[in-house]
Parts: sequence; structure tokens; C-alpha cells
Amino acid sequence: MEKQPYTSELNTKIVIQEEVKTRSQTGEEKASYSDLIGAWAKKLQEDAKEDVDGKVRQLINNRYLIRYRSEVLDKTKTLYVMDAGQRYRIHYVKEAQKNTWLEILCTVYE
Repeated sequence: MEKQPYTSELNTKIVIQEEVKTRSQTGEEKASYSDLIGAWAKKLQEDAKEDVDGKVRQLINNRYLIRYRSEVLDKTKTLYVMDAGQRYRIHYVKEAQKNTWLEILCTVYE
């Protein structure tokens, strides 16, 4: 990361959700989502391309910069970002600055 972002650059409200799996009485596994944190983020990049795996679908990649939150860094594998009604799966979280900023890489297939 080049420099610390200004507060006014954190202009995208996101909600980070955790996937919670439950089992019904018949043993069927069902995924639901619970809100972990709400955060203001700087949207760094939006990239879209097509992916062909038996069918054509669009892959959208987003990167967000948020203030450091240890719970996000610890639970990366089961977290999602909600931005403007769209759920993105978090693939990677890295510390952009030690204990100050986190950079989140996430994707969604449409």
C-alpha cells in the first residue's frame, strides 16, 4: 500500500457476514449468514471477466480496504462481503499496514 487513505475515501458501506451452517431435522445442511461487522471501506478495484466451465458466467473481482479488524483476519475462510445488495465471497485478506488496514479480495459469479 502506498499511503494511508483519507477518511473521505472510505465511502462504501459494507457488511461482513459469516456463513453459519445448520442441520434440519432430516439432516439436510443449510447455510445462513449472520452479520459479523459493518465497516466503511475504500473500493480499490472492480474487475469483471467471463469464465467458461460448461456454461458462460461472469466473474466479478473486488478489492476493499478497511480499518484493521482482528475477527476478519481470523475467519477468512467463511466470510462474505455484502456491498449494495450483492454477496461476495472473501478469498484473501492481508494486512495492508500492520494493525492498521486490511485489504480484502473477494469474488462473485453471476
